[in-house]
Amino acid sequence: MRKTKNIIPYDIIASATSGDVIAMNYIVKHFEGYLVQLSQRRLFDDKGNAQMCVDQEIKGRLEMKLMQSILKFDANIV
Repeated sequence: MRKTKNIIPYDIIASATSGDVIAMNYIVKHFEGYLVQLSQRRLFDDKGNAQMCVDQEIKGRLEMKLMQSILKFDANIV
């Protein structure tokens, strides 16, 4: 049986594409877990032990790319 995923309502998508900051933040927050997963890097300490850490620079770049894509998206497609 499939889990149902949360779907972003159309109103929020339409508002975000027109530049609404609150709607944009809602969408970025929705994808935050995925962005964190994509921005993880393996770092080594002085003893050579590996640890997975979130690279904040990569995460910030991914967030910016997501916001740029939202602004380019045409929500009026029927």
